[in-house]
Amino acid sequence: MAQMIERIMTIDQTALRGQLFRPFSADHRQLLSALPSRAVQDARRALEGHLSSEERIRLIADLEPLLARLEKNADHWLNELDPRVLFYSNRLREGAEATVEGNYLIGAAGINRFAWILGVGAKGTRQDVEALSRYFALCGQWMAVSSVLAAASTKDHDLPTGFRSNEWREQVKRIMPTEIRTAWACELICKSFATAVASSDRFAALRHVTTDSVRSLFEWLRMAKLAMDYQGSYNALSGRIVTPESTPSILSGVSTKSGSLSGEPFAALVFNPAIESGPIIEFGDEYLPIALRDAFTSLDLAFFGMARKTFMGREATKLRSDLFELTVRETVRQVAGDRFTVPSGEVLCTDPGSPGNEGETDFFFYDSQGFAYIGECKAMVAPTKAKTVLNAFKDQLAIAVDQVSMRQSRVQSGHDVTVSGVAISGLASSSVRGIVTPLHSYAAAILDRTCLAEIFPKEADLSRVSVIPLHQLTLLMAGIVTGRDLNEYFTFRAGLLERGVQIIDEMDTFISYIYAGPNTNYIVSQVPMDSPPFLAQYSMEVEAIYNSDRPVSPEAWVETLKKQCRSS
Repeated sequence: MAQMIERIMTIDQTALRGQLFRPFSADHRQLLSALPSRAVQDARRALEGHLSSEERIRLIADLEPLLARLEKNADHWLNELDPRVLFYSNRLREGAEATVEGNYLIGAAGINRFAWILGVGAKGTRQDVEALSRYFALCGQWMAVSSVLAAASTKDHDLPTGFRSNEWREQVKRIMPTEIRTAWACELICKSFATAVASSDRFAALRHVTTDSVRSLFEWLRMAKLAMDYQGSYNALSGRIVTPESTPSILSGVSTKSGSLSGEPFAALVFNPAIESGPIIEFGDEYLPIALRDAFTSLDLAFFGMARKTFMGREATKLRSDLFELTVRETVRQVAGDRFTVPSGEVLCTDPGSPGNEGETDFFFYDSQGFAYIGECKAMVAPTKAKTVLNAFKDQLAIAVDQVSMRQSRVQSGHDVTVSGVAISGLASSSVRGIVTPLHSYAAAILDRTCLAEIFPKEADLSRVSVIPLHQLTLLMAGIVTGRDLNEYFTFRAGLLERGVQIIDEMDTFISYIYAGPNTNYIVSQVPMDSPPFLAQYSMEVEAIYNSDRPVSPEAWVETLKKQCRSS
């Protein structure tokens, strides 16, 4: 049992406190030589979490000017490099691997974001490997220095961890993957988006988004990956997809034009959220998915970005909201299969004593045993500035939690749930749970006790209402067999949250639940209240991430998670 607890949680937080990227490692050791000699020892101790306040202040004073010089030098290479060099994936790889700093970048974050920066921010003519190696070396140095500065930071040190860490968690998420996301879940959500568009003429401006065009788009992405892996060049790709004809319109809607951000400095581009809505680079009539990881696993976010650009203004708020709700409902229906019933008609949690407040529910599902779930969709928006994410979290989700809690209380009080005016019979009303589904995780604020206290009533039972983003809800539901299983997971999840366990990703929690087996209650009881641990963080093997095949069953998905995910 002790070994199981150790596998799931890291009780000793010393090496993790304040980390931006990862605990001290051989990779960091290789890059300490890039720092001023007088700062090397303090930098190492900062990464290990052992600096005094005075030492932190001195180290920050040494490194902040270095970071500024690195950013200025990166600007120089953005002026020198030609963005079309991105079509030669072999040169990118050779340039990134040419230096210790570049190899550190590959291991720490990958070149996804930094290649995208070249596509949107470069404006020069050079396409040689030497220029690329200089650029990627600077990016690696920037990563290392930023990591040390984050570890040494004293900013908001008196605040709870959730508030103190939210800004840098959002920054990290914009550079490297901090959540498990998969191609199959992304494609499923995008197809559900297309189904929602087809359901009403109100979305006619997006009629080019069809399930067939989504399928062709992902086939094109798979071609791109093959070209990168085996041909060393994207030039073998056709920029356009032959069938169906509407696909180029989709590509344009989820792309950023080459050079469109060339006036922005590297320091702004590195955290620019535009990669979310445009991970593909547009070169005239050619399109390049250089941010391949984002295109494969986060294109669902780009689809909603396309919707925001299509339906603009306050008057279109209801239209965007309805599109998001329909997409969530269809996604849940698809991933739940025949294990749950997901009504397609209007679902109301009625209360005859509250006329004018019919309790319309965004999505609802239940199983054959009567376990039921009321869903509320909120915030089909994209965070802009990393430092304002927490404010958006509070503003956008508090209302959703109140709404789903109210409807939940109605059902638990014995009032009916109706679909198109007909009451659903056989529901286990006393155990109905609520789910709030936003588009984003708000830099893990949805998994932090102190942050959740901002949107939940005081002393709320966190097992009654769970806040889970759409992509993570899709991955979770793929592994759930019955409503009883889902309730047990929500209870385990709430127990960890209420005890203050530091959690980065929903799938970290679900994988820990899988390993806990029948011992979930005991494991929660062993969490020290005075020094809550970090939950084990899991990453998925690359081929499993890019696998486009949906799991054939919950059992198969659970086995995939156990075989293909490794804790850091």
